[in-house]
Amino acid sequence: MPPQRHLAVATRPDSVDYTDKDFDALRDAMSKRRLAAVLVATYWQKGTAKARP
Repeated sequence: MPPQRHLAVATRPDSVDYTDKDFDALRDAMSKRRLAAVLVATYWQKGTAKARP
């Protein structure tokens, strides 16, 4: 797996100047956003379930 990744990085055009750090930051932001959405959905469902008769 690592050799393929290095090959992809090596053959990537120079005009694409994203680094692994940028991708890691983006992935962190997306995962936190997803986590927040899951938490909100969970609490909302609990709240509506509690409010139901």
